[in-house]
Amino acid sequence: LPPVVVTGTRNAQSILEVPVRTEVISAESIAITRSPKLADAVEWTTGLRVESNCQNCNTSEIRMLGLQ
Repeated sequence: LPPVVVTGTRNAQSILEVPVRTEVISAESIAITRSPKLADAVEWTTGLRVESNCQNCNTSEIRMLGLQ
């Protein structure tokens, strides 16, 4: 799959030059943790919190810096 890039600005910038705190989740870290879901891949990323919404249907919700 092609890489997915999410930025805090409207244009592409080097991670060293961005004005907004930016976390990088590499394909290598996803492979090491064997994360089958996005929630598993970002579980230990600073600023993100994974919450379980429904015990019966096994869905998760990702909150970014306290936002819904």
